[in-house]
Amino acid sequence: MKTAVCPEKVQNFRNISSSQNTIAERVDDIACNLNEQLLVKAESFIAFSIAVDESTDVSGEAQLSVSIRNCDKDLYIIEELLG
Repeated sequence: MKTAVCPEKVQNFRNISSSQNTIAERVDDIACNLNEQLLVKAESFIAFSIAVDESTDVSGEAQLSVSIRNCDKDLYIIEELLG
């Protein structure tokens, strides 16, 4: 996969640790960063709505999705999947 996407960056990818702990820490860091960005953006919301949807996947397991749609003072509308 990494050679198909960025063949010129293969060595850079090889230098990145891909241990389970490292990946888990990076995913957690990204999640925290996205949460912080959303909180900053939320300060400018003039209106918002939250939608919750439950469905069942092909294996029969229930899936829950939560999304937020907001409008800022410039009437710019953003929709994000929260979880």
